[in-house]
Amino acid sequence: MVSGQNFFLDSSKLFKKRVAKKFYVILLLTLVLTISLIVFNVLDFNSSEVFVGVMAGHETVDELLVFVDEVEEYVNLIVVSELAITTNSTKLYSVFDYLYAKEIYFMPFMEHHNYVDDPNFFRVAEEKWGKYFL
Repeated sequence: MVSGQNFFLDSSKLFKKRVAKKFYVILLLTLVLTISLIVFNVLDFNSSEVFVGVMAGHETVDELLVFVDEVEEYVNLIVVSELAITTNSTKLYSVFDYLYAKEIYFMPFMEHHNYVDDPNFFRVAEEKWGKYFL
């Protein structure tokens, strides 16, 4: 029995060493990739685009627009999360037009089975609001 216990202890140590080696390899690869991206200017850490945002789940468009007026000085991104708004293209267009006029970045939050009722919404959104539509 003593030799059996040593076998399990040895295999446990061996397993831990293998996991540690894999961890260090992944860490090293991540570091090399990050440094490479910085060197080749793919990542731009000097960009002035920093997003500070909130998720807004107000039930009506009017409530949401009042909320936008309250927080517009503090945020530059609003995620509209109320399904009553994000699934209704008429409401969504009016909210996003309002946010666009205030130069606030925005995006809809949608569940995988609740999409906006306009099948062309995303194509139109990219053309209409450009970089503000995320």
